Amino acid sequence: MGADGLKNFGNRNSDPKKGCPRLKFLDLKICAHWHFVVTPPPPLFLVSFGSVDCDAFPDICEGEYVHSFPTIRLYRHRHDLQPYDYPPNWWRNAQSMTHWLAEMMPTLVQRLAGDFHSTVLGSVQPFLVDFYAPWCGHCVHFAPTFEKLAKLLEGQVQLGKVDCDRFGHICQMAGVQAFPSVMLYSGVDRVGDRQNAQGIFVRHGGDASRMADEHTKSKHWS
Repeated sequence: MGADGLKNFGNRNSDPKKGCPRLKFLDLKICAHWHFVVTPPPPLFLVSFGSVDCDAFPDICEGEYVHSFPTIRLYRHRHDLQPYDYPPNWWRNAQSMTHWLAEMMPTLVQRLAGDFHSTVLGSVQPFLVDFYAPWCGHCVHFAPTFEKLAKLLEGQVQLGKVDCDRFGHICQMAGVQAFPSVMLYSGVDRVGDRQNAQGIFVRHGGDASRMADEHTKSKHWS
């Protein structure tokens, strides 16, 4: 397709099937009019990667209001016209970019903040919470497992995550001593009650699924 694909870049209504194929991590394919430089993160998303030479195609970059280089930008899908720029003050490495991408993608995992007490400790439903730090490599690699758990337990157990860099007081209250730490909160018996902030520590993703299932069944039959 040569440069024709790039000429259609700014056309948000163009058929994506005529452009580059979607890329599966660990199964990258080269499209003639893109150059891919990808460090494959864990297989959490289906995302296409590409680069635009702004010297060769200045109209595209001007049309997309690109004024500094390099600019890393996410386009979620053809129906979302809003571009999302990678933070200029973040490290440009695979770990940081994977974390940023995870924050931008649709997810069943709730991002918890100051509402931790009411949302988690006051919840009637069981809650599985991942306490993490953005700079933690193990946390980045655990994220896909936690996303899979969210899909597996949808409708039975709620899942959430707490950024311990931003909300250190919550993590301290929960007794978090290492990252990532996953805690299971089995839920209160009555609305208005509160459970202990130090939940049941879960060591592995498989344990999380099993324990959440056991607590759900015990609450159902009690």
